[in-house]
Amino acid sequence: MLSLRRPLIAMMLLTACNEPVKTDSVEECDDPVAEAGSDISVALGDTVSLDAQASTWCDSRLDDVVMTWSFVSVPASSLVTDASLSDNLSNTALAPEFMPDVVGEYVLSLNISDGQVSSNQAFIVVTSYAGDPPPTPDCGGSYTGTIGEVITLNGTGSVDPDGQPLSYDWSLVSPDCSALSSSDIFNESGPRPSFVPDCDGLYVVSLVVSDGGQWSEPVVCSADVASENRIPVADAGEPISLGSCADNPIPLIGGGSYDLDGDDLTYEWSLVGFLPPPVDTAESADTGIPNLSSGLSSTSEANPHFTWSQFGTYTFQLQVHDGQEWSAPDLVVVSVGVGENDENIRPIANAGDNLEVGTSGDCQNTSYSWDCAPCPPLDVQLDGSGSFDPNGDSLQYQWSESTGLLAFSSPTSAVTFMQVPEQVSEYQVESTLQFTVSLEVSDCERTDDDTVTVYYTCEGN
Repeated sequence: MLSLRRPLIAMMLLTACNEPVKTDSVEECDDPVAEAGSDISVALGDTVSLDAQASTWCDSRLDDVVMTWSFVSVPASSLVTDASLSDNLSNTALAPEFMPDVVGEYVLSLNISDGQVSSNQAFIVVTSYAGDPPPTPDCGGSYTGTIGEVITLNGTGSVDPDGQPLSYDWSLVSPDCSALSSSDIFNESGPRPSFVPDCDGLYVVSLVVSDGGQWSEPVVCSADVASENRIPVADAGEPISLGSCADNPIPLIGGGSYDLDGDDLTYEWSLVGFLPPPVDTAESADTGIPNLSSGLSSTSEANPHFTWSQFGTYTFQLQVHDGQEWSAPDLVVVSVGVGENDENIRPIANAGDNLEVGTSGDCQNTSYSWDCAPCPPLDVQLDGSGSFDPNGDSLQYQWSESTGLLAFSSPTSAVTFMQVPEQVSEYQVESTLQFTVSLEVSDCERTDDDTVTVYYTCEGN
């Protein structure tokens, strides 16, 4: 059956106007890739210029390329919407602009369609601030040292956007074996302070800088003073924030944990905190830890899964052991149905562009007339993989057709084949049927639908 489908499907080529065009072959094209650019920080009242120039797509589909910028989130009091973008939702939106109206973070997404395939979603964060922009600290990276020998820190990479001179404030957190504190840093108000470690272990150094008007956020570096056995480092992964349609279970990522001596690690996960979503009545609130120990697929794997049973904020702890010592604990917060991602934005259905397909019946001349066999059944591929969910939720698909004449190979998949049954053919008579096929996509709460028109031609030859 497959050998009959492919030549017919290869005849399809679509235009950006949804008008079907026949051709004999289809050029191989890479899928488009969206690149929204680096995060941007601007003063309130300045115009933000977005830039998708790093994005890529197939040159032969250039005329069909459509870029879609949209706001995923804006500050609570902001009135900025997708309509605030210049040239939004057009193929000229390579670098749209908008002006933040309040201080805060504006998160935008970029999606690119080439008329047949949609790209990944790319994101960019635009931070709007009031007045003088804060400086950026740089504590110089990671350091190594030896007991009793000076370790010199380097904060000269710190910068101020306006070029103002900086003042420095260093602090030190020492391992349990050490008696050192921040007061033991020499020249702690300068760009190149130093300290002398008094025992083996990991010393944590933080730096904030000021331009005379604003203090920066802190930046953290470490100084590793070697011993015969260095303490391993646990890494429980980045915080996770999921909406109300979050997949279940959720993967926890502890594989970034490491041992400076290269020793094999054992892992110990535990759930140490739970906070339900905010409620209106105090009696409904429960800040205790529910009995969810069974939710972890394993407490001793690097990357276990957690099956959640209710919305809320879960705090997990990870420690690793190198065979001699336990690491310091590392925490990761997983929020389900809480916070900015709790607003469930409806998914976007994309059933693809209209299709034109055709087949023929074999005709024979008998007794001065033509006797034609029916046009055989024809399988047509439908592609709804361009559908997407702004929250990143998993999608469910449902294909349907109103006449009931068409069957689908996999009606709940993004990509499916529909079968047009055999049709009566007449010699050199082109009979055309039109089918409207619907695609409905849904996350756990909301739905969207789209249609694609299939023009089918049967002719006796």
